[in-house]
Amino acid sequence: MKMLSPKSVAAMLDCKPQHVYRLIRAGHLDSISLGRKMTRVPEESVIRYIAACQANGNPSVTEDIGTPSADGETLNSAARLARVIEQERKRSCVG
Repeated sequence: MKMLSPKSVAAMLDCKPQHVYRLIRAGHLDSISLGRKMTRVPEESVIRYIAACQANGNPSVTEDIGTPSADGETLNSAARLARVIEQERKRSCVG
């Protein structure tokens, strides 16, 4: 199970880390506290959150973000998250 920092989750969701902490406090994201100042979010929790938002029709997660990818296609947030996760996996396997 890959664990992500709130800052990493915020980058994936295109929001601020403070919003990620609000999602954790509201129970929308699982988290593990590893000391007073270290919180980690399971990657699976982020994926479940996005899937739940899409199922509920939450436009902030399902709308196109308008950012073209390297091949020119416009990605929605879930597709962008999937690419970021795949890039992180490849990076962690290489390094």
